[in-house]
Amino acid sequence: MQYSLAAAARRSWRCTVRLVVLPPDLRWIASTPSRVQTSTTSSDSGVQPAALAASLQVDRGAVLVAALAVAIALLEVALDLCTPLELDLASMYPLPLLLAAYTRRRALLWALSLLLAIATLLVYELHAESTISILKDEILYNRLLDVVALLVTTAVLHVWLRSLDVRESQSRLLGEQNRRLETANRLLLDHEAQIRRQNEELKLRHQDALASNARTSRMLVAVSHDIRTPVQAIGLLAEMMRRTGEDPALASRVPQMAQQLQGNAAAMVSMVSDLLDLARFDSGHMDLKEDTFVLDELVTAKCRELGALAQSKSLSLVAQISSAPIWVRSDPGKVQRVLSNLIGNAIKFTALGGVTVSVGLDGSGSAFVRVTDTGRGIEPEALQRIFDEYAQAGNADGERGWGLGLAISRRLAGALGARIDVESELGNGSTFTLALPPRCVVDIAPLTLAPSIGERPGS
Repeated sequence: MQYSLAAAARRSWRCTVRLVVLPPDLRWIASTPSRVQTSTTSSDSGVQPAALAASLQVDRGAVLVAALAVAIALLEVALDLCTPLELDLASMYPLPLLLAAYTRRRALLWALSLLLAIATLLVYELHAESTISILKDEILYNRLLDVVALLVTTAVLHVWLRSLDVRESQSRLLGEQNRRLETANRLLLDHEAQIRRQNEELKLRHQDALASNARTSRMLVAVSHDIRTPVQAIGLLAEMMRRTGEDPALASRVPQMAQQLQGNAAAMVSMVSDLLDLARFDSGHMDLKEDTFVLDELVTAKCRELGALAQSKSLSLVAQISSAPIWVRSDPGKVQRVLSNLIGNAIKFTALGGVTVSVGLDGSGSAFVRVTDTGRGIEPEALQRIFDEYAQAGNADGERGWGLGLAISRRLAGALGARIDVESELGNGSTFTLALPPRCVVDIAPLTLAPSIGERPGS
Protein backbone atom coordinates (compact mmCIF):
# COMPACT_ATOMS: atom_id res chain seq x y z
CA MET A 1 0.00 0.00 0.00
CA GLN A 2 2.88 2.32 0.81
CA TYR A 3 4.46 1.49 -2.56
CA SER A 4 1.31 2.27 -4.52
CA LEU A 5 0.83 5.51 -2.57
CA ALA A 6 4.40 6.55 -3.32
CA ALA A 7 3.96 5.74 -7.03
CA ALA A 8 0.76 7.74 -7.17
CA ALA A 9 2.50 10.65 -5.44
CA ARG A 10 5.36 10.54 -7.96
CA ARG A 11 2.93 10.61 -10.87
CA SER A 12 1.04 13.51 -9.33
CA TRP A 13 4.31 15.46 -8.74
CA ARG A 14 5.37 14.97 -12.38
CA CYS A 15 2.00 16.14 -13.61
CA THR A 16 2.07 19.12 -11.27
CA VAL A 17 5.58 20.20 -12.31
CA ARG A 18 4.72 19.77 -15.96
CA LEU A 19 1.59 21.90 -15.70
CA VAL A 20 2.58 24.62 -13.25
CA VAL A 21 6.31 25.15 -13.84
CA LEU A 22 6.14 25.67 -17.58
CA PRO A 23 5.16 29.13 -18.90
CA PRO A 24 1.46 29.54 -19.77
CA ASP A 25 2.15 29.65 -23.49
CA LEU A 26 3.85 26.22 -23.38
CA ARG A 27 1.54 24.36 -20.99
CA TRP A 28 -0.64 23.19 -23.86
CA ILE A 29 2.42 21.44 -25.36
CA ALA A 30 3.29 19.71 -22.07
CA SER A 31 -0.30 18.71 -21.34
CA THR A 32 -0.84 17.17 -24.78
CA PRO A 33 2.29 15.52 -26.22
CA SER A 34 0.44 14.69 -29.40
CA ARG A 35 0.26 18.41 -30.17
CA VAL A 36 4.04 18.60 -30.26
CA GLN A 37 4.03 15.97 -32.94
CA THR A 38 1.33 17.88 -34.80
CA SER A 39 3.35 21.11 -34.53
CA THR A 40 6.46 19.30 -35.71
CA THR A 41 4.59 17.93 -38.66
CA SER A 42 3.20 21.36 -39.49
CA SER A 43 6.69 22.83 -39.33
CA ASP A 44 7.64 20.65 -42.25
CA SER A 45 4.96 22.40 -44.27
CA GLY A 46 6.15 25.95 -43.71
CA VAL A 47 6.79 26.73 -40.02
CA GLN A 48 10.45 27.40 -39.35
CA PRO A 49 12.08 24.95 -36.85
CA ALA A 50 13.99 27.84 -35.29
CA ALA A 51 10.72 29.56 -34.35
CA LEU A 52 9.44 26.34 -32.72
CA ALA A 53 12.71 25.94 -30.80
CA ALA A 54 12.51 29.53 -29.58
CA SER A 55 8.93 28.99 -28.39
CA LEU A 56 10.02 25.89 -26.39
CA GLN A 57 12.68 27.73 -24.38
CA VAL A 58 11.96 27.61 -20.62
CA ASP A 59 13.49 29.38 -17.70
CA ARG A 60 15.94 26.70 -16.66
CA GLY A 61 16.56 28.27 -13.28
CA ALA A 62 12.86 28.16 -12.39
CA VAL A 63 12.61 24.54 -13.60
CA LEU A 64 15.58 23.46 -11.49
CA VAL A 65 14.25 25.22 -8.38
CA ALA A 66 10.78 23.73 -8.94
CA ALA A 67 12.29 20.26 -9.37
CA LEU A 68 14.28 20.76 -6.19
CA ALA A 69 11.14 21.82 -4.31
CA VAL A 70 9.27 18.74 -5.54
CA ALA A 71 12.21 16.50 -4.61
CA ILE A 72 12.41 17.95 -1.10
CA ALA A 73 8.65 17.54 -0.69
CA LEU A 74 8.89 13.88 -1.77
CA LEU A 75 11.81 13.34 0.56
CA GLU A 76 9.88 14.85 3.48
CA VAL A 77 6.87 12.68 2.77
CA ALA A 78 9.06 9.59 2.49
CA LEU A 79 10.79 10.38 5.79
CA ASP A 80 7.44 11.07 7.42
CA LEU A 81 6.22 7.63 6.28
CA CYS A 82 9.30 5.93 7.67
CA THR A 83 9.35 7.66 11.07
CA PRO A 84 6.91 7.55 14.00
CA LEU A 85 4.17 10.14 14.14
CA GLU A 86 5.48 11.43 17.45
CA LEU A 87 8.37 13.15 15.61
CA ASP A 88 5.87 15.33 13.69
CA LEU A 89 7.98 15.78 10.53
CA ALA A 90 4.95 17.38 8.92
CA SER A 91 5.97 20.63 10.60
CA MET A 92 8.86 20.76 8.08
CA TYR A 93 6.51 20.61 5.08
CA PRO A 94 6.48 24.41 4.51
CA LEU A 95 10.19 24.33 3.48
CA PRO A 96 9.50 23.31 -0.16
CA LEU A 97 6.96 26.09 -0.35
CA LEU A 98 9.75 28.66 0.00
CA LEU A 99 11.49 27.19 -3.03
CA ALA A 100 8.20 27.11 -4.92
CA ALA A 101 7.73 30.79 -4.07
CA TYR A 102 11.16 31.51 -5.55
CA THR A 103 9.93 30.27 -8.96
CA ARG A 104 7.16 32.91 -8.81
CA ARG A 105 4.60 30.26 -9.83
CA ARG A 106 1.55 30.58 -7.62
CA ALA A 107 -0.02 27.49 -9.21
CA LEU A 108 3.01 25.41 -8.19
CA LEU A 109 2.86 26.90 -4.69
CA TRP A 110 -0.77 25.95 -4.13
CA ALA A 111 -0.37 22.55 -5.76
CA LEU A 112 2.51 21.65 -3.43
CA SER A 113 0.63 23.04 -0.44
CA LEU A 114 -2.51 20.99 -1.14
CA LEU A 115 -0.56 17.84 -1.92
CA LEU A 116 1.50 18.20 1.26
CA ALA A 117 -1.66 18.82 3.27
CA ILE A 118 -3.17 15.65 1.84
CA ALA A 119 0.07 13.77 2.52
CA THR A 120 0.00 14.98 6.14
CA LEU A 121 -3.40 13.42 6.71
CA LEU A 122 -2.63 10.28 4.69
CA VAL A 123 0.52 9.62 6.71
CA TYR A 124 -1.51 9.96 9.87
CA GLU A 125 -4.09 7.47 8.57
CA LEU A 126 -1.38 5.00 7.63
CA HIS A 127 0.25 5.18 11.07
CA ALA A 128 -2.92 5.52 13.11
CA GLU A 129 -3.16 1.80 13.94
CA SER A 130 0.37 1.66 15.28
CA THR A 131 -0.01 4.78 17.41
CA ILE A 132 -0.74 4.69 21.11
CA SER A 133 -4.37 5.53 21.68
CA ILE A 134 -3.55 8.02 24.40
CA LEU A 135 -1.48 10.13 21.93
CA LYS A 136 -3.72 9.61 18.94
CA ASP A 137 -5.87 12.70 19.51
CA GLU A 138 -2.86 14.86 20.33
CA ILE A 139 -1.06 13.74 17.18
CA LEU A 140 -4.23 14.35 15.14
CA TYR A 141 -4.45 17.88 16.51
CA ASN A 142 -0.79 18.44 15.66
CA ARG A 143 -1.38 17.16 12.16
CA LEU A 144 -4.36 19.44 11.72
CA LEU A 145 -2.31 22.36 13.03
CA ASP A 146 0.42 21.43 10.54
CA VAL A 147 -2.14 21.56 7.75
CA VAL A 148 -3.37 24.94 8.96
CA ALA A 149 0.21 26.22 9.22
CA LEU A 150 0.89 24.89 5.72
CA LEU A 151 -2.15 26.66 4.28
CA VAL A 152 -1.40 29.90 6.15
CA THR A 153 2.20 29.87 4.91
CA THR A 154 0.91 29.28 1.39
CA ALA A 155 -1.52 32.16 1.71
CA VAL A 156 1.18 34.49 3.01
CA LEU A 157 3.53 33.49 0.18
CA HIS A 158 0.68 33.92 -2.31
CA VAL A 159 0.03 37.45 -1.09
CA TRP A 160 3.76 38.18 -1.24
CA LEU A 161 4.02 36.88 -4.81
CA ARG A 162 0.92 38.82 -5.73
CA SER A 163 2.44 42.03 -4.39
CA LEU A 164 5.64 41.34 -6.33
CA ASP A 165 3.63 40.86 -9.52
CA VAL A 166 1.74 44.08 -8.88
CA ARG A 167 4.97 45.95 -8.26
CA GLU A 168 6.54 44.51 -11.41
CA SER A 169 3.41 45.33 -13.39
CA GLN A 170 3.47 48.87 -12.06
CA SER A 171 7.16 49.10 -12.80
CA ARG A 172 6.61 47.89 -16.37
CA LEU A 173 3.71 50.27 -16.77
CA LEU A 174 5.80 53.12 -15.39
CA GLY A 175 8.67 52.20 -17.72
CA GLU A 176 6.30 52.10 -20.67
CA GLN A 177 4.85 55.46 -19.68
CA ASN A 178 8.38 56.86 -19.33
CA ARG A 179 9.26 55.57 -22.79
CA ARG A 180 6.10 57.11 -24.20
CA LEU A 181 6.87 60.37 -22.43
CA GLU A 182 10.43 60.30 -23.78
CA THR A 183 9.09 59.65 -27.26
CA ALA A 184 6.57 62.44 -26.89
CA ASN A 185 9.30 64.70 -25.54
CA ARG A 186 11.52 63.91 -28.54
CA LEU A 187 8.62 64.60 -30.85
CA LEU A 188 7.97 67.89 -29.09
CA LEU A 189 11.63 68.83 -29.32
CA ASP A 190 11.69 67.94 -33.01
CA HIS A 191 8.49 69.90 -33.53
CA GLU A 192 9.94 72.84 -31.62
CA ALA A 193 13.13 72.69 -33.69
CA GLN A 194 11.03 72.55 -36.87
CA ILE A 195 8.98 75.53 -35.71
CA ARG A 196 12.20 77.37 -34.88
CA ARG A 197 13.59 76.64 -38.34
CA GLN A 198 10.33 77.75 -39.92
CA ASN A 199 10.38 80.94 -37.86
CA GLU A 200 13.96 81.62 -38.92
CA GLU A 201 13.02 80.96 -42.54
CA LEU A 202 10.02 83.27 -42.23
CA LYS A 203 12.23 85.87 -40.60
CA LEU A 204 14.73 85.63 -43.44
CA ARG A 205 11.93 85.87 -45.98
CA HIS A 206 10.54 88.86 -44.13
CA GLN A 207 13.94 90.50 -44.13
CA ASP A 208 14.34 89.70 -47.84
CA ALA A 209 10.92 91.21 -48.49
CA LEU A 210 11.83 94.34 -46.53
CA ALA A 211 15.15 94.58 -48.37
CA SER A 212 13.38 94.09 -51.70
CA ASN A 213 10.89 96.81 -50.81
CA ALA A 214 13.73 99.07 -49.78
CA ARG A 215 15.56 98.39 -53.04
CA THR A 216 12.38 99.05 -54.97
CA SER A 217 11.86 102.31 -53.14
CA ARG A 218 15.45 103.38 -53.76
CA MET A 219 15.11 102.38 -57.40
CA LEU A 220 11.98 104.47 -57.83
CA VAL A 221 13.66 107.44 -56.17
CA ALA A 222 16.80 107.05 -58.24
CA VAL A 223 14.93 106.51 -61.49
CA SER A 224 12.56 109.41 -60.90
CA HIS A 225 15.52 111.63 -60.08
CA ASP A 226 17.83 110.52 -62.87
CA ILE A 227 15.29 110.24 -65.65
CA ARG A 228 13.78 113.65 -64.99
CA THR A 229 16.88 115.49 -66.24
CA PRO A 230 17.14 113.90 -69.70
CA VAL A 231 13.38 114.06 -70.19
CA GLN A 232 13.31 117.76 -69.37
CA ALA A 233 16.34 118.34 -71.58
CA ILE A 234 14.68 116.51 -74.46
CA GLY A 235 11.57 118.62 -74.00
CA LEU A 236 13.56 121.87 -73.96
CA LEU A 237 15.60 120.85 -77.01
CA ALA A 238 12.45 119.87 -78.89
CA GLU A 239 10.94 123.28 -78.10
CA MET A 240 14.12 125.05 -79.25
CA MET A 241 14.19 123.04 -82.46
CA ARG A 242 10.55 124.00 -83.05
CA ARG A 243 11.40 127.66 -82.60
CA THR A 244 14.43 127.25 -84.86
CA GLY A 245 12.12 126.12 -87.63
CA GLU A 246 10.20 129.38 -87.22
CA ASP A 247 13.37 131.53 -87.08
CA PRO A 248 15.80 130.72 -89.92
CA ALA A 249 18.53 132.69 -88.11
CA LEU A 250 18.78 129.90 -85.50
CA ALA A 251 19.29 127.13 -88.07
CA SER A 252 23.03 126.98 -87.34
CA ARG A 253 22.28 125.72 -83.81
CA VAL A 254 20.27 122.71 -84.99
CA PRO A 255 23.23 120.28 -85.25
CA GLN A 256 24.36 121.10 -81.72
CA MET A 257 20.85 120.69 -80.34
CA ALA A 258 20.44 117.42 -82.25
CA GLN A 259 23.67 116.15 -80.71
CA GLN A 260 22.45 117.09 -77.25
CA LEU A 261 19.10 115.45 -77.94
CA GLN A 262 20.87 112.30 -79.04
CA GLY A 263 23.00 112.30 -75.90
CA ASN A 264 19.98 112.64 -73.62
CA ALA A 265 18.19 109.86 -75.46
CA ALA A 266 21.27 107.65 -75.10
CA ALA A 267 21.32 108.40 -71.37
CA MET A 268 17.69 107.31 -71.05
CA VAL A 269 18.42 104.12 -73.00
CA SER A 270 21.35 103.42 -70.68
CA MET A 271 19.12 103.85 -67.62
CA VAL A 272 16.50 101.51 -69.05
CA SER A 273 19.22 98.96 -69.86
CA ASP A 274 20.50 99.18 -66.29
CA LEU A 275 17.03 98.52 -64.92
CA LEU A 276 16.51 95.58 -67.28
CA ASP A 277 19.87 94.08 -66.30
CA LEU A 278 19.01 94.48 -62.63
CA ALA A 279 15.63 92.80 -63.18
CA ARG A 280 17.36 89.89 -64.94
CA PHE A 281 19.75 89.46 -62.03
CA ASP A 282 16.94 89.53 -59.48
CA SER A 283 14.95 86.95 -61.44
CA GLY A 284 18.01 84.70 -61.84
CA HIS A 285 17.85 84.71 -65.65
CA MET A 286 21.22 85.82 -66.96
CA ASP A 287 22.29 83.93 -70.08
CA LEU A 288 25.88 83.94 -71.30
CA LYS A 289 26.64 83.97 -75.02
CA GLU A 290 30.30 83.05 -75.11
CA ASP A 291 32.48 83.70 -78.13
CA THR A 292 36.17 84.00 -78.89
CA PHE A 293 37.34 87.54 -79.64
CA VAL A 294 40.36 89.84 -79.42
CA LEU A 295 40.19 91.85 -76.22
CA ASP A 296 42.37 94.63 -77.69
CA GLU A 297 39.94 95.20 -80.55
CA LEU A 298 36.95 95.34 -78.22
CA VAL A 299 38.68 97.92 -75.99
CA THR A 300 39.78 100.01 -79.00
CA ALA A 301 36.26 100.02 -80.42
CA LYS A 302 34.77 101.02 -77.09
CA CYS A 303 37.25 103.89 -76.70
CA ARG A 304 36.42 105.08 -80.22
CA GLU A 305 32.71 104.95 -79.34
CA LEU A 306 33.16 107.03 -76.17
CA GLY A 307 35.72 109.39 -77.71
CA ALA A 308 33.04 112.00 -78.52
CA LEU A 309 31.97 112.06 -74.85
CA ALA A 310 35.56 112.70 -73.79
CA GLN A 311 36.01 115.41 -76.44
CA SER A 312 32.86 117.21 -75.20
CA LYS A 313 34.67 117.69 -71.86
CA SER A 314 38.06 118.44 -73.47
CA LEU A 315 39.52 115.21 -72.10
CA SER A 316 41.92 112.76 -73.70
CA LEU A 317 40.92 109.07 -74.05
CA VAL A 318 43.88 106.80 -74.82
CA ALA A 319 43.86 103.02 -75.38
CA GLN A 320 47.15 101.26 -74.57
CA ILE A 321 46.95 97.81 -76.11
CA SER A 322 49.46 94.96 -75.87
CA SER A 323 52.03 94.18 -78.53
CA ALA A 324 50.42 90.82 -79.31
CA PRO A 325 46.66 90.39 -79.52
CA ILE A 326 44.99 88.85 -76.48
CA TRP A 327 42.34 86.33 -77.44
CA VAL A 328 39.72 85.53 -74.84
CA ARG A 329 36.59 83.43 -74.72
CA SER A 330 33.72 85.12 -72.88
CA ASP A 331 30.51 87.03 -73.52
CA PRO A 332 31.63 90.07 -75.58
CA GLY A 333 28.34 91.90 -75.06
CA LYS A 334 28.62 91.78 -71.28
CA VAL A 335 32.33 92.68 -71.37
CA GLN A 336 31.43 95.73 -73.49
CA ARG A 337 28.73 96.67 -71.00
CA VAL A 338 31.19 96.56 -68.09
CA LEU A 339 33.75 98.61 -70.03
CA SER A 340 31.08 101.15 -71.00
CA ASN A 341 30.23 101.69 -67.34
CA LEU A 342 33.85 101.88 -66.19
CA ILE A 343 35.05 104.21 -68.97
CA GLY A 344 31.85 106.28 -68.88
CA ASN A 345 32.20 106.82 -65.12
CA ALA A 346 35.86 107.73 -65.51
CA ILE A 347 34.96 110.40 -68.08
CA LYS A 348 32.00 111.59 -66.03
CA PHE A 349 34.02 112.17 -62.87
CA THR A 350 37.13 113.65 -64.51
CA ALA A 351 37.28 117.42 -64.99
CA LEU A 352 40.87 117.89 -66.26
CA GLY A 353 43.39 115.59 -67.88
CA GLY A 354 42.12 112.38 -69.39
CA VAL A 355 41.41 108.69 -69.16
CA THR A 356 43.78 105.85 -70.04
CA VAL A 357 42.57 102.34 -70.85
CA SER A 358 45.30 99.67 -70.86
CA VAL A 359 45.07 95.98 -71.82
CA GLY A 360 47.49 93.20 -70.84
CA LEU A 361 48.23 89.94 -69.07
CA ASP A 362 49.38 89.70 -65.45
CA GLY A 363 51.71 87.15 -63.90
CA SER A 364 48.93 84.66 -63.17
CA GLY A 365 47.79 84.54 -66.81
CA SER A 366 44.70 86.65 -66.28
CA ALA A 367 43.70 89.20 -68.91
CA PHE A 368 42.98 92.65 -67.52
CA VAL A 369 41.57 95.96 -68.68
CA ARG A 370 42.66 98.86 -66.48
CA VAL A 371 40.80 102.20 -66.60
CA THR A 372 42.77 105.08 -65.02
CA ASP A 373 41.52 108.65 -64.75
CA THR A 374 42.94 111.93 -63.44
CA GLY A 375 39.84 112.94 -61.57
CA ARG A 376 39.33 114.02 -58.00
CA GLY A 377 39.44 110.48 -56.58
CA ILE A 378 37.14 108.72 -54.15
CA GLU A 379 37.01 109.14 -50.40
CA PRO A 380 38.21 106.05 -48.46
CA GLU A 381 34.84 105.63 -46.74
CA ALA A 382 33.04 105.78 -50.09
CA LEU A 383 35.19 102.94 -51.52
CA GLN A 384 33.29 100.50 -49.30
CA ARG A 385 29.92 101.24 -50.92
CA ILE A 386 30.52 102.35 -54.51
CA PHE A 387 29.41 98.92 -55.77
CA ASP A 388 26.15 99.00 -53.79
CA GLU A 389 22.89 99.44 -55.66
CA TYR A 390 21.68 103.05 -55.85
CA ALA A 391 24.74 104.29 -53.95
CA GLN A 392 25.57 107.90 -54.79
CA ALA A 393 28.39 110.23 -53.97
CA GLY A 394 29.11 113.81 -54.84
CA ASN A 395 32.25 115.48 -56.13
CA ALA A 396 33.51 118.98 -56.51
CA ASP A 397 31.95 119.39 -59.93
CA GLY A 398 28.45 118.65 -58.73
CA GLU A 399 28.23 115.31 -60.58
CA ARG A 400 26.38 112.54 -58.78
CA GLY A 401 26.74 108.77 -59.12
CA TRP A 402 27.20 105.94 -59.05
CA GLY A 403 23.61 104.72 -59.08
CA LEU A 404 23.34 101.32 -60.76
CA GLY A 405 26.28 101.26 -63.17
CA LEU A 406 29.00 99.92 -60.87
CA ALA A 407 26.63 97.55 -59.06
CA ILE A 408 25.56 96.01 -62.37
CA SER A 409 29.17 95.95 -63.60
CA ARG A 410 30.28 93.91 -60.59
CA ARG A 411 27.35 91.50 -61.05
CA LEU A 412 28.15 91.10 -64.73
CA ALA A 413 31.80 90.47 -63.90
CA GLY A 414 30.79 87.83 -61.36
CA ALA A 415 28.59 86.13 -63.97
CA LEU A 416 31.62 86.03 -66.29
CA GLY A 417 33.86 84.62 -63.57
CA ALA A 418 35.83 87.87 -63.51
CA ARG A 419 36.33 90.51 -60.83
CA ILE A 420 36.53 94.29 -60.58
CA ASP A 421 39.12 95.94 -58.34
CA VAL A 422 39.38 99.61 -57.52
CA GLU A 423 42.22 101.79 -56.26
CA SER A 424 41.81 105.46 -55.56
CA GLU A 425 43.61 108.26 -53.78
CA LEU A 426 41.80 111.46 -53.03
CA GLY A 427 43.15 114.19 -55.35
CA ASN A 428 45.10 111.72 -57.57
CA GLY A 429 42.38 109.95 -59.55
CA SER A 430 41.06 106.37 -59.54
CA THR A 431 41.87 103.08 -61.24
CA PHE A 432 39.27 100.39 -61.97
CA THR A 433 40.53 96.99 -63.17
CA LEU A 434 38.47 94.29 -64.88
CA ALA A 435 40.36 90.96 -64.54
CA LEU A 436 39.25 87.95 -66.60
CA PRO A 437 40.37 84.56 -65.17
CA PRO A 438 43.13 82.55 -66.92
CA ARG A 439 40.59 80.01 -68.18
CA CYS A 440 39.12 82.76 -70.40
CA VAL A 441 42.44 83.42 -72.15
CA VAL A 442 42.71 81.47 -75.42
CA ASP A 443 46.20 80.53 -76.62
CA ILE A 444 45.81 80.77 -80.39
CA ALA A 445 47.80 82.45 -83.16
CA PRO A 446 45.38 83.86 -85.76
CA LEU A 447 46.55 84.11 -89.36
CA THR A 448 45.33 87.66 -89.82
CA LEU A 449 44.68 90.46 -87.41
CA ALA A 450 41.97 93.05 -87.65
CA PRO A 451 43.32 96.40 -88.90
CA SER A 452 41.76 98.15 -85.91
CA ILE A 453 44.38 96.70 -83.57
CA GLY A 454 46.80 99.36 -82.44
CA GLU A 455 44.56 102.31 -83.19
CA ARG A 456 44.29 104.86 -80.45
CA PRO A 457 41.43 107.30 -80.39
CA GLY A 458 42.82 110.71 -79.76
CA SER A 459 41.44 113.55 -77.75
